[in-house]
Amino acid sequence: MLAVFIIACPICIAALFGFARHVDPLTGQFRR
Repeated sequence: MLAVFIIACPICIAALFGFARHVDPLTGQFRR
C-alpha cells in the first residue's frame, strides 16, 4: 500500500501542477 502511494503521489502532484499551469485561476478557462 505504501509503495502504491509513493508511486502515485508524484503522478498526482505532476497532474495538479500541469492542470494549474494550463488553467487560468482567475477565469477558470484553459489557456495555451
